[in-house]
Order: sequence, then C-alpha cells, then structure tokens
Amino acid sequence: MTKIHSVVLISLLLIITYCSTGPDYERDNINDPKSNKYVPSISNLRNEIDSSGIIKLIWEDESIAESGFLIQKSISSNPIFENIDTLSPNQSQYEDLSQEFGAKTIYRVIPFFGDISDSSINDTTRAILQTEVKFGVVTDIIGLADESSDLLKLSWLTSSANYDAIVLEKNITNDLSSFETIDTLYGNTSSTFTLEFPKTFSITIRAKTFVQTPFGFFEEIGSESQKFQINQPSNFDLKFHNENNVSFSWSDNSDFEDYFLIYHTYEDKTEKFTITKDLTSYRTNVGATEEQHEFSLVAVSDNQTSSSELITNFFSVDPPHNFQIEPVSEKSVMLFWDYFESNGHGNFIVEKSINGTDNFAPIDTLARTEKSLLDENLNASDTYFYRIKTLSSEPTQIKGVQFAPGISLDRQITSPALEGEELVLTKNDDHLFITDTNNRISKFDLTTGTRKGKTYPNYIMDDINISPDNKYVATRVFRYEVVNGASVYGPYSLKIFDTDNFNEIQSLHVRDNWPISFEFSSDSKQIILLEYSNESKKDIAYTYNISTGVLLSEKTLESSGCIESLIRSNSDYRFIANCHNSIVSYNANTDGVEQIIQEDTPISSILLQSDTLFYSSDAIKLMNLTSMISSSLYSSKFIKLLTYVPTLDIIVFEIADDIFSLKVNSETRFASEFGTFEDPTIFYLKKSNQLLIRDSEAFKFYNFTGKWNSFTISN
Repeated sequence: MTKIHSVVLISLLLIITYCSTGPDYERDNINDPKSNKYVPSISNLRNEIDSSGIIKLIWEDESIAESGFLIQKSISSNPIFENIDTLSPNQSQYEDLSQEFGAKTIYRVIPFFGDISDSSINDTTRAILQTEVKFGVVTDIIGLADESSDLLKLSWLTSSANYDAIVLEKNITNDLSSFETIDTLYGNTSSTFTLEFPKTFSITIRAKTFVQTPFGFFEEIGSESQKFQINQPSNFDLKFHNENNVSFSWSDNSDFEDYFLIYHTYEDKTEKFTITKDLTSYRTNVGATEEQHEFSLVAVSDNQTSSSELITNFFSVDPPHNFQIEPVSEKSVMLFWDYFESNGHGNFIVEKSINGTDNFAPIDTLARTEKSLLDENLNASDTYFYRIKTLSSEPTQIKGVQFAPGISLDRQITSPALEGEELVLTKNDDHLFITDTNNRISKFDLTTGTRKGKTYPNYIMDDINISPDNKYVATRVFRYEVVNGASVYGPYSLKIFDTDNFNEIQSLHVRDNWPISFEFSSDSKQIILLEYSNESKKDIAYTYNISTGVLLSEKTLESSGCIESLIRSNSDYRFIANCHNSIVSYNANTDGVEQIIQEDTPISSILLQSDTLFYSSDAIKLMNLTSMISSSLYSSKFIKLLTYVPTLDIIVFEIADDIFSLKVNSETRFASEFGTFEDPTIFYLKKSNQLLIRDSEAFKFYNFTGKWNSFTISN
C-alpha cells in the first residue's frame, strides 16, 4: 500500500469514527412526529343530529401525522366515557348509528400517535376534545286567553326537533312545588295546544321535553314555565296634579271582581284605598315627600287577589349609576351613565364645576332615554368636575347627586375607549365608525379627534360595515332586556343608519337566526346577507334594497357555512365569500354562483386588491381573478391576513399576535418590522401611506420607515 493510500484510509477512518461518536441531540419538538413529546391534535369538534337520531361528529385535523382517532361516548349525568370505535388516520368525521343516547350525551375524540392503551387515555398531555349533543328544549311559551270561551291558546318554540315527547303541566295556585299534567305530546310535530281554564287571575304553564334512552324509559332534557295573568286589571297609570294630589286610571279586563284595591307604600308605611268594581279611576291626596313612593293596583274576587299593576319611584327617581368620563380630544369629553329604566319618570340634569367643586352650574337637561353627553370647547389648562342629578315631575325635586372624578385635558390622548368595540374605516380615511358594548354607535374623526355618537337602548351591536359612498353604516344587533331578573335575548336583525346623525334607515332580516356576513353593493343601493340554513345545510344569500327595505332576492348557494367573510368585488353586484375550504363568487343580480378556489385545509381569511384575491389556508396564496392563475407566497399555519399596501406591494398578516409583512413579488419577509399586538386590527390609510394598527389597548401609526407614532389628537 502506498503512503498516499494509507493517509486517505486513515482520514476516512477518523471521519467515520467522529460521526459515529458525535453528539446525539434528543428530539424534543412537540410538533415533530419523531419526538417522544409529539402530541397530535384536532380542532373545532362539533356534532349534528338528524331526524332519525343519527349523530355525526365533525372536526378539523391539525396534526402532521397520527395513527388514528379514538371515539368515546358518555350517556350518563355523571360523565363516564366508554370506547365506541377507533378510526384510521386522516379522518375528520364519524357517524354514530346506534341511536343510543341520554339527556346528557357527550362524545370525545382523541387523536393518537403510536399505540394507545386504556391507561394512557387520560394522559394530561394528550389532546382531547369533547362535544355535547344539544337536544330540543321548549322556549318562548306564549298564551292567548279567549275569555269569552274560557280557553287559553298556547304556542311555543323548540330549539330543535331532537326530542321524543313534550309533557304540558299547569298550576293555578301560588305554590309552584306541584303541577298537574295536562297532556303528553309524542313526537316533535306539535307546537300549539288549547286548554280550558277556570276564572282565575293566574295560571302557570310548564312544558318539559323528554328523550327516550336505550334503557326503555324517558329522561327529562329540560323544562320551561310561563305564568299568564288572566282577567287582571292593566294599563295602570298615575297623573300628578299638584304637590299632594294625584289621580289613577286603569283598564278593567273582566266582569267578576268584587272591588279594586290601591296600595300606597312610603317611609315604611302602607295606605290602602278601596274602589268599587264599577270604577276605573280614582283621585286622592297622597302627601308627597322626597321619599320613595310605590303604588300597586289589584282586583279582588271571591277572596282571590290578582297580580298587581305597579308604579314606583314617581315622586323621586333613583340616580344614574356607573357615571364615567371619556376624553375624546384636547378640547372635549364624553360623559356616560346607566340607569334603571323601570324606575319612575323625570329627566337628568348634568352640572359642571371648573377647578374645584364649589361652583357647579347646569350645562344640560336630558330625557331619561339618554345615556351620554358630549361637552366641548374646554380649556386644556383647567380641571373639570361633573355631577349628574335626577329630576322628578312637578314640583321640582332633586335627589341622588353623583359625582365623577375631576379630569384634566392637559395631556396626550391615546385613543377612544376600545374594549369590546368593532370598527370600520371610511373610504376616504377620515373617520372611523365604531360600535361598542354600551349599545352605542359613534363616528370618530381622525383629523380633529372628536367623537359623535348615539345610544340605542337594549341593542347589543356586533360587527359593522359602511357603504362605499359613506352614506350608510350597518351593524348586526340583537335586543337584550332583563325580565323578572332574567336576561332575555330578542330577535336578531341588521340595522342601517345614516352616517350623519345615526338615524335608523332600515331594520332588516328580523329573525331568530344570526346573519353570518353582510356587505353593501358597489353603488350603495343594496345590501347582501349570507345566512346558514339549518334546514337545507346550505348558505342563503339575501339581497335587500336599502331605501325601501324590500327583499329583492333569496338564493340558496351550493356552499355550507360561509362564516369567515363576505367581500365586495370590483363588479357592482359580485361578492366573494369564504366558505370553510372553498371560496365562491356570487352575483346578486343574476344569482350566478361559481366556486373559484377549493383547498384541502380550512381557509382562514381573504383579501381583495383590484383583480387579485389573497387568501390563507396552510399558506398565503393569491389568485388572479381574470386569468384564474394561482400561486403560493409563504407557507405557515394559523395565518390571518390583515391588509394590503399597494404602494409597497406588501401583504400584512398575523401569526399568533405577531404581525409580519411579505413583499409579494420578491417573497421577502420582514419579521421584525411590526412586533406583537393583542387581537390586532389594521387599516391602511391611503392618503398618508401609513398603517393604523389597533390592539386591545390603543392605536398606533406606522409609516414604513421604522418609525412609530402614538395616536395623538391635535387642535
């Protein structure tokens, strides 16, 4: 062997020896299937049940790899899960054909990698999701009394058809511990019932829903009861004549009372006025003071007393509560408060004192329907104090003064209050329109910093959109009230307001279903809503005329659950909808629908810039809607597209609250440009070529030169 050959051989041996004895790095990446710490996962587990009792489980597979899925089920009130099936990998649905369930039926889906044993099922590191089957329960019991024939006509709603029987019960006493069964309605087709009632002042109806279990007996799902006042007096009213004299009036709804009683309660005292049955009015002196007064009217017949009609807090009114101040510019503040709508009559007086609390003077008197006041033309060098009073009817009596802390405007203002708000930017970048959790819709001027708003009692607002001509603003709402101490949510609707004074233009699509998405047409004459239909399992597109409120068309789309977004394209009546794994194009004029994109994974967000559609699934992708050619820009999971900046040709997006940008043509990613925000919202300001970024705390401007500016309000 030559010397050269020996050297080569020795070198090879050294390399092999080093490689075989080098450092052995442990795989500890939880996302690496070769790691012993790898845990497969799923998301969005849900269930559906059809009329035959077959339950379908649906989920999204989030794992790179898995060996299969373990399906478990519990039908006991104290959940005890049993294995019912094991699926192969890459599954996202399962049907339980057993038709065996109880009132509390829960399924669990456990993805696993490698072998799975009973002892490892409850491993705390294992990804386990569960979903409970919701069976039908009775809601909204309504009774219409036909007193001429002593019949009570009942109707009700059910949350779904998934129950086997309804038991109707009644109680005509004040003791609700026991009910008498009226009838048992089998199946799920009945929603009305008529029964005879005695001449009584009240009757309580209870409806129970039941499901038949595999063990051959019925198990109660839930119950709903409603008390109906029959033949009692109504429309109880009080009129103030002078300081001590008032008159009462009411409606008599029956022909069998012996007499009426009016109770007057004040200062721990109670007076009683007896009125014969032939009268429906009464006038008396009551001795008014500043204490709380309460008047109640009842009818009496055969020693049975009706429920009372009540008037309270007439002479004095409870003060507003939760009195707050919010700066909206360096020269103005907004005052907010809440009040108890059921308490009395009268108005609010707002007073202000400057640089101390010794010189309060009224600045406005407001009706009890108002909950806010804007105070303008303030001096930034002064400190202001506010208080609010309640004012009864004549004679003038003031009670319940509430002070707000002093406020100085000699400081920078970061933003309006943001928590719980939804925002939309006008086309010309000069205003933000805002809805918030105080039932308020408002307009925020980005130039002057002033905020103008209007409160709509009992409206809870969600999501907001603005017409292309900036003439209308629309928001989804639902009514909310507290009745007998319980929260009652009313029908959902889409309300359209003008953008100047927030006068209501239309209230559309009033129903129990929640419209998923909505958008204005490009000419601002129509508005389109997408709603998921539980009956057809399809999306339905509704087109309304804004000026008349008329429904122009109703089209069932060949899609299921366009829940993410609906955006307007360049064509007047063409809209792009994100439907889980696909994107569809819908023309509101022609009812033409076409699927333009189909993905294997859910599509999380979409953006439209001219003829280019950006969308994100397991990557950021784009499609030219003219050529229908698509391409991929950047691969990653959990991407949410935020905005597109045309001057720089960059797409701005979020991954787990970190904001990044990507230059579309060069695929350059700027990971350090923006930073981390909590639940960010981003608007691109075309006039100033800046980004307006909002997280849960404040606004910031970004000018693409690495410089941030706080959101400050100038004079």
